[in-house]
Amino acid sequence: MLPFLLGLSLLGMPERIRSEVNAVPKALMPLLVPATASRKVKPNDFKEAQERMIRILEFLEKHDGRNGQRAKDIVTNAFYIYDRHRFSGQRRMMTGGAILRNWEKAQELGLFTEAGKFQRQIRKGSEKKKTASFEYIVPPEKAPIYSTDLANLRLVTPGERKKKGAEPTPWDSAYLDQLDVMKEEVLHGRFDDLGRTKAENVAIWKAELKRAGGEKLLEQAPAIRHYGRIKATPSGMSGNRWQVSFETLNLTTHPTEVTVEYYVFGITGPAVEDRISILARKTETLKMRSLESHELDLFTAPRTGGVRMRGWVIRTLHQGKEVGFLASQSILHDYVSRADSLPKVGAPKKRKRRGSGN
Repeated sequence: MLPFLLGLSLLGMPERIRSEVNAVPKALMPLLVPATASRKVKPNDFKEAQERMIRILEFLEKHDGRNGQRAKDIVTNAFYIYDRHRFSGQRRMMTGGAILRNWEKAQELGLFTEAGKFQRQIRKGSEKKKTASFEYIVPPEKAPIYSTDLANLRLVTPGERKKKGAEPTPWDSAYLDQLDVMKEEVLHGRFDDLGRTKAENVAIWKAELKRAGGEKLLEQAPAIRHYGRIKATPSGMSGNRWQVSFETLNLTTHPTEVTVEYYVFGITGPAVEDRISILARKTETLKMRSLESHELDLFTAPRTGGVRMRGWVIRTLHQGKEVGFLASQSILHDYVSRADSLPKVGAPKKRKRRGSGN
């Protein structure tokens, strides 16, 4: 088994294998570049977006599981490592989410041939032998600017397909709101840069919660996805600190409130008496809208003595129960449960917040 680390960290891999792994998301990158938006829908917009989505799905099907990379790792690496500056946080989250949902749906329906090619005849499930298709989540007549956007495509069965002229569901309306946030990021920079206060963001969250169905939805466990990677190691450029970049995504179709815990673990002491310590730790409560992402860069204190990094952990709790977990090494889950008793090395410097809303 390859000694790969979960998430984005590729530390521990032999250089040859690491190069092969990196080549895969690098090859995907050209297909993810946003298409040029226009105010008027063009006849071929849907066809071109659909064909591009199919090429991406076939790429993921071909490479999923190779060299220790799952499909979600490939998509995330492509966005983060190779061309992050070209994508706002909201666009990365929405485009990546749409791609992964469509790939999982295609697998669920049996739409891939043994050669990994996408075909439309359903081979699994209650609508077997029927034909699957793509559709816009937000109709082009309502928002023509998203007629070329991969984030606005979903794969459906005949029974799931929206009827022509049907009223948008609360989820569709919320999705349009999130697409508009993406547009605002493109026009004005990251969401936080729009100057919204914490109170204003809470008001937006409450309004969406009310529209989606009310506070009873907060009792439902959310679908959470995490990403994490080592962004910097001790050097003159980093102030002799480690820096870990975390992201939390709420994939649920309604707002939620969760507690997110971040950890960076280290090893201290002589080689024969290694012991685990905490290099950095943070806990925060997030009010997350549907499909919202939250990002955080966590810095350790400057490296001292024989301190070495052991790895990082991010986990999410909902009403005291764990609903999401990701670690650079799975064994670190054991250390989270006894984090309060572990020694702490220094105190983290001021954290730089990034991301949307909170």
